[in-house]
Amino acid sequence: FSRGGSRAHAPSTRINGRAPGQREKSSVTNPVLVCTDTACTNDTRNAWTGSAFSPDSRTLVFTGRRSPTKGEATLHALAVDSSGETRTLASMPDGVGDPAVSPDGSQLAFASRRDGFWNLYVLDLATGEVRQLTTGSNFKANPYWSPDGQYLVFELYRNDNLDIAILSASGGEPIPLTA
Repeated sequence: FSRGGSRAHAPSTRINGRAPGQREKSSVTNPVLVCTDTACTNDTRNAWTGSAFSPDSRTLVFTGRRSPTKGEATLHALAVDSSGETRTLASMPDGVGDPAVSPDGSQLAFASRRDGFWNLYVLDLATGEVRQLTTGSNFKANPYWSPDGQYLVFELYRNDNLDIAILSASGGEPIPLTA
């Protein structure tokens, strides 16, 4: 409901007060910045966000909009040491977020709309190769690695519910853990 008394129609399915795929808005206590080469803003309407430390805490992986191609989302690695060197790891045509570095630091799992739907991908940090792990139109995001690096657990929106699923890090069919 708005202050003016008119009704706003919210989606019938909501998770923690938000529609599936809708992110929490930025606040002073939880700032989210989307950066380009010239400026940073907290306007995240067209970006998926996230950051993660490498297992050795020497590198921070983060998302942004620093691609020379307009509209592309990017993954970056920032050296936390005194050099502060930042390098671009990958560019995606439409949205990227939720980076998660594997326990051995060799791979980066993330969510992207690269194929038009939110799916999971893994970037090999040594070769730069990106592999798509999931397919289909169901929303998938927030991957987390198992301690041994063999599996990814993630959010899967299906049948009007947000479930938790597990998937082999080498791919295959996701297995829902919640119903």
